[in-house]
Amino acid sequence: MDFNTACERLTRICVDTFKERGGFVFTPADGGEARTVDAVFDRNHQMIELVDGAQVSSYRPIVKVHRKDFPDGVREGDLFIHVASGKAYKAMDVQEDSGYAAMVILHETETDA
Repeated sequence: MDFNTACERLTRICVDTFKERGGFVFTPADGGEARTVDAVFDRNHQMIELVDGAQVSSYRPIVKVHRKDFPDGVREGDLFIHVASGKAYKAMDVQEDSGYAAMVILHETETDA
């Protein structure tokens, strides 16, 4: 087995092991067809420093995905609807690693439906 195959399998195992219950409905911003996808969901705590130096505590929702599950990629503006809660999130930034995973930074939003 080569290194790339091992990395791809490891990424699949991680997503399959830690994926969010019920998954997400993924809708591309370009009007593509919506579909259910698996992703690891997390809400990282972070401190944000404002221009005046004040600090604000916040959460940064993210999903970690297997890039092979997104053949056209994930792009800014794509929509992830969390099936278990019904909350909608827009992709704000996609940070791909050198292997087979990507971290998608989300922003909670309203759905048009």
